[in-house]
Amino acid sequence: AAHCSFPPSISTLIAREQMRRLRGFSLAEVLVSLGILVTLGLIGMPWFSALMQSYRLNAATLQVASDLRYAQSLAVSNGGYYRFHWGNDALVNQSNSYRVEKSTTGTSWPVASATMASDPNVINSWMNIGTSYPGMTLTAIKDANIITLYWVVFNSRGSYNDPSPITLSISSTTGTTRTIQVRRTGSVKVL
Repeated sequence: AAHCSFPPSISTLIAREQMRRLRGFSLAEVLVSLGILVTLGLIGMPWFSALMQSYRLNAATLQVASDLRYAQSLAVSNGGYYRFHWGNDALVNQSNSYRVEKSTTGTSWPVASATMASDPNVINSWMNIGTSYPGMTLTAIKDANIITLYWVVFNSRGSYNDPSPITLSISSTTGTTRTIQVRRTGSVKVL
């Protein structure tokens, strides 16, 4: 008995072609693709890290400028004196931190250990720049004579009681620094 075979049908040929196309990637192809992705990631990592530091520095600078303007607006709207208090002085010992405080006389201020719950003149809690923006440091508040200050006081007119502008510096771990200037009129400007 002779065995007779028929040629494959068109549908069988189409099914074989589809199976050949769907077989996937070889191990070598996957490893080469993975190697390329890892290489691109390693090349881009320093750039991405620097970009993140730049974004954090800008955000920290804008946060401090915003809180300075907040203290000024409270002084104008509520009357009295409000200050942006840098916690780096020896009496406070809250390095890299600041808060906004209120005084009716301009000479009597909340003690460093006071909280919003214990003293109504504490407007907000100590804000640590490095905690909110990793790698950032509030490095200095200085007047035109390069004398270190620990606060900026705004009066009910919104102005600062010093004839010379004050600068606040915020630095990143990469050494980049942004500066905020407070003028006698009370204007707060990011330089």
